[in-house]
Amino acid sequence: MLKHQQSQFVIVTYPAQGHINPAFQFAERLIRLGVHVTFFTTVGAHHRGMIKSPPLVGLSFATFSDGYDDGLVPMEDAQKRGDQLKRNGSKALIDLIVSDANKQCIVYTTFLPWVADVARELHLPSALPWIQPAMVFDIYYYYYNGFADVIGNDSDDRPSCSIQLPVGPLVPYAILDGRDPSNGSTRSPN
Repeated sequence: MLKHQQSQFVIVTYPAQGHINPAFQFAERLIRLGVHVTFFTTVGAHHRGMIKSPPLVGLSFATFSDGYDDGLVPMEDAQKRGDQLKRNGSKALIDLIVSDANKQCIVYTTFLPWVADVARELHLPSALPWIQPAMVFDIYYYYYNGFADVIGNDSDDRPSCSIQLPVGPLVPYAILDGRDPSNGSTRSPN
């Protein structure tokens, strides 16, 4: 890294405490490495005081309106909220990046796949850190790799049940493009 130019990241987070906390912890780690971080979330999340930290050198905040600035989202508006979050967030993120051409990477939390589209459009690298427990990651993997019928079996007479999944690698090869992180090999899956 060049000494005269500080790295600049944008962290985009879904406006919920379970997304904001790990994203903010990641921001703090980047700042300790000398990176400037712009933390980007909704006006409602920022106003609700979800980020409880003294101001940090190397951290700035940017917000956008998703149409629910008071923070209350009626359950029947979930699809509408997602659409507004994508539409308004995409535009605001593009405006933020274009206003400061020094941004070098976009990091985003789950439920915001549109951020990767924005990054691609602006020719910036993007990353999705996994903020959920590893078991959830495993369930997603198996859901999309042959177990959707077992996992997705919503039966009213079984509100909760146990399912047995095959034992697999801690991090599925499909996510790592066939690279085994333990030895650096490039074996292909299966």
